[in-house]
Amino acid sequence: MRGVGKTQLAAAYARSRISDGWRLVAWVNAGDMAALLNGMAKVAARLCLAEPDGDPEHAAAAVRHWLTGNSACWCLTMPPIWMGCARLCPLQGTRRW
Repeated sequence: MRGVGKTQLAAAYARSRISDGWRLVAWVNAGDMAALLNGMAKVAARLCLAEPDGDPEHAAAAVRHWLTGNSACWCLTMPPIWMGCARLCPLQGTRRW
């Protein structure tokens, strides 16, 4: 589905959530495992869940734990979704649409 505006739609949604004061709005490149881990490590550092130069797998797990256990409003956008990222993606939590 190339060229139908998915990225623009996701970006507009993220901007509106920032305007609404959501606790976390993050955009993480999920094109491959290295990019995903690097992005999740940056999110972990911003949330003070891990050291910026620490283990990215540990940082990604810490973010996933925070997301699944946190009732605050959050939005994590991960384009393009790489199928190997399933173990790092939040699978449950409070959904607020």
